[in-house]
Amino acid sequence: MIGKYKQGFMESLTVHIARAFCRDGQGGNLAGVVLSTPTSLTSSQKQSIATTLNFSETVFLENKASRKYVATYYTPSTAIDFCGHATVAAFNLLRQEKRVDDEPIELSTTAGPCTVSFDGDLVFVSQQKPIFGEQVAVEEIALTLGLSAEDLTESEMTPQIVSTGLKDILVPVRDQDTLARIKPDFPAIKKLSEKYDTVGMHVFAINSGNSSVVARCRNFAPLYDIPEESATGSSNGALACYLHKVGKVDEGHLLFQQGDVLNLPSDIHVKLSVDKDGTTSVICGGKVVLDEIREMKC
Repeated sequence: MIGKYKQGFMESLTVHIARAFCRDGQGGNLAGVVLSTPTSLTSSQKQSIATTLNFSETVFLENKASRKYVATYYTPSTAIDFCGHATVAAFNLLRQEKRVDDEPIELSTTAGPCTVSFDGDLVFVSQQKPIFGEQVAVEEIALTLGLSAEDLTESEMTPQIVSTGLKDILVPVRDQDTLARIKPDFPAIKKLSEKYDTVGMHVFAINSGNSSVVARCRNFAPLYDIPEESATGSSNGALACYLHKVGKVDEGHLLFQQGDVLNLPSDIHVKLSVDKDGTTSVICGGKVVLDEIREMKC
């Protein structure tokens, strides 16, 4: 039993299990989604549910008014401010169930307000304006990935902390082969994340050739009990802003890929825009597949 509610016991809670950022119906990142969260559900009860589900993140939605929602997010071990893939999953499911139409939706999160919008079968979620933090020495990062400092050497790019809602260390590596060779030292990555107060590390290699894919990525967040994640919306949104800052991309519709090493191929779509003053902003989205609807006894 998860616990008592103010108005007695709750017999069951409906949880949707969905994969966001799928590629051709495959892969993606699993999330637990509670579309109608009882107001009496406490933080500790939400955490217990997320721990039981044991997905990288579980989102709890509350409908406050027409086109106005509040979301809270939990990993198996703790609450976090924002999660891109869980948000994309949640609003795709609301749309499938015809609880929302195609008009933009206001969403309140601990990281700040954002907007959910729809473009065909893609669901997009706006992120916060990028905050560019300190740079991190390649020598400090390389050993945590089982690489040499030379493997992290890339013209005009240095590992840097960037946030569009969640802080990650963005780490450029030389090429796709280097990305595949990574052997993460999870205890070392955890210590580095603690030192710099980041969620984790988002490692990427710029794609060569004429492919529509901007970069391929891997994401490590052992501090939050997520060794490697197959698709991360917030990290790729921050990456798009970073790549614009260093002159690697222009504004427009960008595609990032992730999860191939885990056999969970994922496509993360990012729309990057630039204000007159040069400030970048992003919305991040993808496709969703519903796997299961589960009743959790409480």
